[in-house]
Amino acid sequence: MKPNKKQIESVSALPPIERYKHFIKRFADFEECWSIVDEDGELVILEVDDYKFISLWSSKEYIEMDENLGTIIPNNYTLEYFQQTLFDFIEKNNLLINVFSIKGKTGFIVSLGEFVRDLNEELSQYD
Repeated sequence: MKPNKKQIESVSALPPIERYKHFIKRFADFEECWSIVDEDGELVILEVDDYKFISLWSSKEYIEMDENLGTIIPNNYTLEYFQQTLFDFIEKNNLLINVFSIKGKTGFIVSLGEFVRDLNEELSQYD
C-alpha cells in the first residue's frame, strides 16, 4: 500500500525506533518490504565502521526520498521470500539490518535475531 504525502512526512519525522516499529507492523500487515539493489540486481550491502548491513523500508517512496543513493534501484521482497532466502543470506554474510533510514541518516540497526523475534511477535498477532 502506497503511503500518502502526509503519512510520509509523519513517519519520516519519527525517531528511528518508532520507524522500526512502524516497519515491523507494515511488513507483517502487507507481507512486503523494500530494499535496494544495484544495476545488476544484487542486494546492496553497506559498510560503516566495519559493520555490514542491508537496508529495509516499508515502501519505495521512502527510498526515493534519498537523493544520495545514486544509481541504486528499489526492490520489493515478499515476506515468504524474505523468510526463505534473505534470512539465510543475512546470516551467512553476518549482516546487520538497517531499518528505515531517512535522507542519508541511519535507521534503527538490529541483528537478524532481534529482527526475527520482533517480526514473529508481530506476526503471531495475526494467527
